[in-house]
Amino acid sequence: MKKLYISIALAALASLLCFLPAVAQDDVMTIGGEDYGFVMPERAPVSFTHTAHMDLEMVNGECLPCHHSGVEDGKFVEGDPAPCKDCHAEKDGEVNLAAAYHTQCIGCHNEAKKGPITCGECHVQKDFFGIPLSGGAEQ
Repeated sequence: MKKLYISIALAALASLLCFLPAVAQDDVMTIGGEDYGFVMPERAPVSFTHTAHMDLEMVNGECLPCHHSGVEDGKFVEGDPAPCKDCHAEKDGEVNLAAAYHTQCIGCHNEAKKGPITCGECHVQKDFFGIPLSGGAEQ
């Protein structure tokens, strides 16, 4: 009987360890500013809810559509992803940083026929107290 409890405990621990990388990700992220490679951002940062996007049928729990280490033969390469700004320079490169984000975000929203696609829907300007200045949508 003791072996059964040990086996169950080890299985539970192994299951927990499989989900730690997903749990480590902040749920609500603010994409923009210098931390993301935008030295002089032209628009307000974007609030992004990680969990809501992971639950989408299109993403289906896969990390690869957003977290990839490169592209080969037109397909994303799985591997240890680097920060987007490392491959997508702000103004240079094959796909610059703003275009990479916009292609990923707007492309997915268009394909899903759901979610914001215009500038002001994602880049919501806020006042001193963090209250949106216009009718933009938080994600």
